Amino acid sequence: MRNSDQENNRQVPLEALLTLWQNRLLNDFDEANEFFNIYVDSPFCEGAECRYCCYTPNIIKSASNSKLLKKYYDETLIDNIREFNEVLSIRTPDTVYFGGGTSSLMSLEQMDRVFTELQHCFDFRNSVKEKTFECNPWHIAQRRMHLLIDWNFTHVTLGIQTFYEGALRLNDRISPGLDRLTAVAELLEQSNMWYNVDLMAFIYRDDLDEDLAILKNDLDITERVLHPKRITVYPNYYKLKNPQASIENREHTFNKIRLFA
Repeated sequence: MRNSDQENNRQVPLEALLTLWQNRLLNDFDEANEFFNIYVDSPFCEGAECRYCCYTPNIIKSASNSKLLKKYYDETLIDNIREFNEVLSIRTPDTVYFGGGTSSLMSLEQMDRVFTELQHCFDFRNSVKEKTFECNPWHIAQRRMHLLIDWNFTHVTLGIQTFYEGALRLNDRISPGLDRLTAVAELLEQSNMWYNVDLMAFIYRDDLDEDLAILKNDLDITERVLHPKRITVYPNYYKLKNPQASIENREHTFNKIRLFA
């Protein structure tokens, strides 16, 4: 292994990381101009071949790793929170974001245990300004919503990506269908939950006119049928991270993003 590879793979010792954050939050934090935000990672996904996902090397396919998924939520994540207890107890964060991967792969019992563990560090239930939970629309039901409401979550993000069946099939994803999505939106509205819809652009056949038509239709359906408080559109930038991609392909992708903007 080359020295540069060894350096890139070298992990920072836990004690050094804890000391760094303790000093930062205790001695070098400007409360008037800075925010303390926590991201809770769920490195699992049900999709097998999402061609646009730039996180693929770090995502575990849950269908084939159920034991690892259980171990992560039941043990690893809980242990990580406990390791950072002293740091997390210094000040209440402004925001806590549960992302991934797919956070809603957690069972209700696992969610409640993780939330309770955070409550041991700071007033997670009552004192965090914004708490967001990313959800696969397939996973939203009344019991899950009641749990999020009980813990005073303020935001839910729905990863819909696109309504176009051709693009979904190409990326090995299955649409919940408009009936299911409408029911989910109604449940969120009834819960007074602020919700966002995530869409992906340029994930089909690399035809700009076709891509833009798909995006226009996705935006229209989202606004007309689901009425979210916000729509977030992510252009497919996976090619830009691919070291094997040619300069021409990267420039082509950049041009599409410029046109979209």
